[in-house]
Amino acid sequence: AQSQAASTVSVYVDDDHTQVVTSVTRAKVTLWEGGTLNVAYLIDVISSASVDVVSQATPRFDENRHAVQAGASQAVGPHTVRASYGYSVEIGTGTRSANGAGKQADSQGDTSTHIGDYEGHGAGVGADAVFFGRNTTVSADYAIELGDVGRADDANFHESLTTHVVDLRVAQVLTRRLVGLVGWTFTGQQGYTAKPYRFARVQEVLPGVCRVCPPETHPRSRLRNAVFAGATQHLFGESAVGLRYRFYFDDWGLTAHTVEAQLHLGWTPAFGMRFRYRLHVQGAASFWQDIYAQPMRYMTADRELSPLTGNLLGLLVFWHVDGWGALAAVELYAKVDAFRYDYQDYSALTARMGLVGETGMEVTF
Repeated sequence: AQSQAASTVSVYVDDDHTQVVTSVTRAKVTLWEGGTLNVAYLIDVISSASVDVVSQATPRFDENRHAVQAGASQAVGPHTVRASYGYSVEIGTGTRSANGAGKQADSQGDTSTHIGDYEGHGAGVGADAVFFGRNTTVSADYAIELGDVGRADDANFHESLTTHVVDLRVAQVLTRRLVGLVGWTFTGQQGYTAKPYRFARVQEVLPGVCRVCPPETHPRSRLRNAVFAGATQHLFGESAVGLRYRFYFDDWGLTAHTVEAQLHLGWTPAFGMRFRYRLHVQGAASFWQDIYAQPMRYMTADRELSPLTGNLLGLLVFWHVDGWGALAAVELYAKVDAFRYDYQDYSALTARMGLVGETGMEVTF
């Protein structure tokens, strides 16, 4: 029986004036034969003055997101079953009003604190089934989240969002050196799918100014599908190469293709690195327009629903050692990803570049 504790810190920055610092602490404890309990706590510290924000006449916003999760798993012979529960809430500093105008806390510490845009409860169940001498693993997971969408300083705004997620995948040992993976993820949403601070742009408004534009309106439901396949091939020693492809489509008319290649180089069993490159190409939602000629039933200001191309290049370095003092094992890692997104039909921002850095440690008792 072993127990583990881990902590990670990541920093996201981009040239669209957005910064996010994320801290995750988690622990897993084995308390009985084949059974484990796990807990995790996450906090996101978000600060943004992006084009998406300032175009709504808000100088910037600062917000913290807190999330806690608890779960348990039980081995049943070679198989495993699991269940979990999670809660998340956003807490903002300063105010943002319904018409897009905002007031930022001043330098003298005159701040106001409020529950932010979202509060959610979620639960999930899943299982891994192993067959054919552990050469085939079938995994199935289901999760539901009940969300409450609000708007700062507007007690009359109250919306709900229910999200269902089903994830099915099969991992197969194909040869002594090759492992394959296929899967399907379905996400169904019902309720308020827009953002309470975004306003669509119409023809008579100057580019980038949305003081009198109508709030964006999205369909009340969204059905999202992603099918994927991949393989990992052992090369030599502790090294391997992997390739994965994903095709995404939904009932909003958006389709996307994602390809990712990874190269794992293990110089020793205790030290190595991973390189990866990812290409993402997507079309637009059927109701997407950069500037609308007139108000329509569905309108959006979400650039992530526009046609775009994304490139990401990343490096991860890890160090692992067994039997370090009183600890059974210690693992340290650090990684950095550089990305660029190009927007073909979003006049307020044609490209976005940034970095994501992360470091973490895991200890086994």
